[in-house]
Amino acid sequence: MFKISEFSRLSRIPLQTLHYYDQLGILKPTKTDESTGYRYYSAEQLLEITRIVIFKELGFTLQQIAHLLQEDISAEQIHGMLRLKESEIERLLDIERSKLSQVKERIQLVEREGRMDKEQEVVMKRVEDMHMVTYVSTGTVDDIPFLFEVFDGLLDRNSRSSLSGPQMVLWDVPACL
Repeated sequence: MFKISEFSRLSRIPLQTLHYYDQLGILKPTKTDESTGYRYYSAEQLLEITRIVIFKELGFTLQQIAHLLQEDISAEQIHGMLRLKESEIERLLDIERSKLSQVKERIQLVEREGRMDKEQEVVMKRVEDMHMVTYVSTGTVDDIPFLFEVFDGLLDRNSRSSLSGPQMVLWDVPACL
């Protein structure tokens, strides 16, 4: 039997953490002295604490670890929980890879341009599906109000009520300018 301080030193787990694990029921001391309240742990519990540390390093929550440490949990259930954790980590890796790719793109942009302008800030966001009506025409900037009138005249009442969102103009500047 080890006093809690000795067990803490051997397991390299802080005293506060051992107290917390006791409160949660994850790792109860083998014996508690009724008169002093001192907690004692057994050598076998060093193996238990090692399992707890391994599960924590794998990213399991303390509630999940408590479940994994139950004696009546089957190998199939443990296997399933590990598979779920594997999927969760894969998903997080995909997110982080995407972020890394974006960081690399920014680095290349700064290296190529020597700076990063506000105009280069493009954010892609998902939006709900929407119906769109397009109208293609040529003209100058001064023609835009007239083109909106033409476009509006092409819409009937039914199509106008089913459209949502702002009216917008996509302007294509000819390459010869």
